[in-house]
Amino acid sequence: KFPSCDASLTSAISGTVKSLATGLPISGALVSANSGPTFTLSALSDASVLVVGAGSVGSYMAEVLARHGVGRLTLVDADIVEPPNLSRTTYRWADLGTPKVAALAQLLRELRPDVKVDEVATTLEALTNDELTALIASQDLIIGATDDVRTHALLNSFAWHEGVPAVYPAIYRAGRAGEITIAVPRDGGICWRCTILGAAATNTGEMPHDYGTGRNVAVSALGADIWAIASIAAKIGWNTSVS
Repeated sequence: KFPSCDASLTSAISGTVKSLATGLPISGALVSANSGPTFTLSALSDASVLVVGAGSVGSYMAEVLARHGVGRLTLVDADIVEPPNLSRTTYRWADLGTPKVAALAQLLRELRPDVKVDEVATTLEALTNDELTALIASQDLIIGATDDVRTHALLNSFAWHEGVPAVYPAIYRAGRAGEITIAVPRDGGICWRCTILGAAATNTGEMPHDYGTGRNVAVSALGADIWAIASIAAKIGWNTSVS
C-alpha cells in the first residue's frame, strides 16, 4: 500500500542493523539498566504506543509499558483468550473467551486507573488505508508483536511512511532465544522489510506456517523466557522513540 524504505536489498544484506540503545548488532545486543537516553515520567505519560498483537509478547510488553507510566496504549488484536494462552501471557482464567484486547485493557486499567487504553478488536488488514494512517500517525512508538508476516509487512509500510519508529520482537522456537528488529525512519535506518529480506537471503531454512494462513506456527515457551524478551524489547523500543 505504501513503499518501504529506500534501502536496497544489497545494503540490507551487507549492512549491520544495530540497536540504538546499545550500538551493538541486534543479534548480539546487550541491554543494561542504564542504556539509552534518560527520560522523564512526564515524557512517558505523554506518550502513545500502538501494540499490534496481544499474544504472549504483546501482552507482556503492554503491561511493562503501562507499569512504567506510558500514558496511552492502543491494542490491536482480533483473537479471544484461549486456555493455551494462560501459561505464557498476562491473561487470567476469568479472561477465557474474552477478546484479548478487552481482557488486556481491563488488566492495564486495574494496574493503573489513569492509563488510557484504546481497543481495536480486529485485524490490521481489516482497516482502511485512511484508518491505518490515522491510527499510526498518532503514535510515538509501534510494537509489532504478531505471528503474521503479512501483518508485519503492512505495519512496516505505514509506520515507515508516517515516520514512526517501530520495534518487532520475536521468540525463537521453545523460547530458547529471541530477536528484536528495530525500524527507525531516520538517520539512514533500514525498515523491517529490508532487514528481513537481508536475513532471508542468507538463511536456507524456513519457519513452518499454519496451513493456508501465512502465520508462523505457535510453539510452546516458558512465560519467563517470553517476559525476558518482551522486557528488553520495551526498553529498546522506548529508548529508540526518544533518541
